Order: sequence, then structure tokens, then C-alpha cells
Amino acid sequence: MILDKNRGPQIMGVVNVTPDSFSDGGNLMRESRINIDSVLRLVSQMIEDGADIVDIGGESTRPGAKTISEQEELERVLPAIEVISKEFGIPISVDTSSPSVITEAAKYSVDLINDVRALQREGALIAAARTGLPVCLMHMQNQPQNMQKHPKYTNIEEEILEFLINRKRRVLRHLSRQKRFYLIQDLDLEKIYSIISSFLERFQNLYRLDNQF
Repeated sequence: MILDKNRGPQIMGVVNVTPDSFSDGGNLMRESRINIDSVLRLVSQMIEDGADIVDIGGESTRPGAKTISEQEELERVLPAIEVISKEFGIPISVDTSSPSVITEAAKYSVDLINDVRALQREGALIAAARTGLPVCLMHMQNQPQNMQKHPKYTNIEEEILEFLINRKRRVLRHLSRQKRFYLIQDLDLEKIYSIISSFLERFQNLYRLDNQF
């Protein structure tokens, strides 16, 4: 088990090997290529600060981010995964929606697939099933290009719960029931302040997901 809920909250360090992520985009790039030394320094500091797992992503999903090719994503992500897995013993999550990235990352020491699109991109669910890895299914309304153009919910709690429950059911048809799931609502990028506040007041109801199956 990668993350043990019996231990309580655990810390994920986010490694954005992109030029345009919302918080640290470009910090790990040099002349449009990944800067390995910067990646190693960052992960070393994260481990020292108490990170339990590092999440490596090569596609920015901030509001307004441009779509990139799977090949470009592979060229960003795989070198980071390779060097981190060799230098550190920390579990690694790959943050991707792309089938080829899921497949290729699984050939390295990756422990978790983390997908903001909940394996909805064509081919992603099949690719994830073939890896045998645990998955993290996230909720996101619309796509990065339009996620903040008037996000609208009639009942945010119920709509997010319904989405995550339905996605888990769909994924379970393809994946072993022994596979570990992590179901998460992405609160940082898509939602305006009033929506976030409303949802957080009822966030505890997400635990209902544990009893749906």
C-alpha cells in the first residue's frame, strides 16, 4: 500500500516538469528541457521537509494551459521519473491523463497513477488497467482551457460525489477490485472562492465513498 490512511494525513510533493504550471512552472526547465540537477535538489528538499510521495507531472493543467502532445509530455516526465527512482527511495506518482505516459511510466519505479481527468481520455483506462498500479481519480469540471469560464454547480457536493462514484464504478469494470483507489476533488484551480467555501463546509461527506461498494 502506497499511502496508508491509518497513518493519518501524508504529504505529497509536487514536481512540475513544465514551463507553465501555475505555481512553479519553469523552475525545473532549462532551455525548454528538464534540468536534472534542479529536479534532484527539489526532491531532496521535499524529502527533508517530510514528503511521503512525490508526484511528477509534465502537462500543465492550470486555467488556460495549452494542450501538449503525448511525446512532449513523455520527454519531460520520463527523465524525471528515471533519475528520482535511481537517487531516492521515495514512492513516485505520475500525474498524467495520457495513455502512452501511463504505459511508459509504469516501466520505471512508479507507484501510483494520478489523473485529474479520472481516466476519461481515450485509451487511459485500458492503459491504467494493464499496469496493475493503484490509481487516483480526480474531479475536474471542463478542461484547463475553459475550467474557470463560469464554473457552475447546482449542488456542488452531490455533483462531485456522483461523478467520483460513477467513475469508480466504470473503472472497476476494467480493474481488479483489489486495486487501491484514491478519490480526490481538485479544489485549487477550477473553482472560484464561493464554490470552494461551500464545498469545504461539506467535505466530510466524501467519506461516503468508502461505503458505496
